[in-house]
Amino acid sequence: MAAIIDIRTGSDLAEQHSQQGFGNGGFAYRQNSPKLRVIHGGKSAIARHSRRVFLMRRAVALLLVVAVLLATGLLVRSASAALNAQSASAQSGAVASAASINTATPYFVKSGDSLWSLAERIAPQRDPRDVVDQIVSLNADNAGFSAESPLRIGQSLRLPERSSL
Repeated sequence: MAAIIDIRTGSDLAEQHSQQGFGNGGFAYRQNSPKLRVIHGGKSAIARHSRRVFLMRRAVALLLVVAVLLATGLLVRSASAALNAQSASAQSGAVASAASINTATPYFVKSGDSLWSLAERIAPQRDPRDVVDQIVSLNADNAGFSAESPLRIGQSLRLPERSSL
């Protein structure tokens, strides 16, 4: 770094000193000799301190950015692991629920029954859409049954096992 130097010579210097109250008392100087004054720069103590503070702030900012990136990465990784575990349990649950279908137990439709209400009563903890799909697939070969037509009172349906009807 270069130092910034203020050079005042001759009458400018004498005028500055007289305005500041120095006059000729206390020190002697020649009229035409230059007076040099160093303004902070180069290797002064103030410049070194400023540089040290600047570098310290940069280091702290860099550490904060790295910490935030690591925390974000860990959160994304844990969320991904949770989603993978959830999808694996859903797949094993679908296999288990398919195995737990009891096709031997018929259910006779009562007044006010719908596929949706039956699905909510059979498995309240599961998504009714999945249970409705199971009921439709179990009764696909049943004469007079289709997912589009309404249920008839007295109609026989096969429901998944563990029904709470």
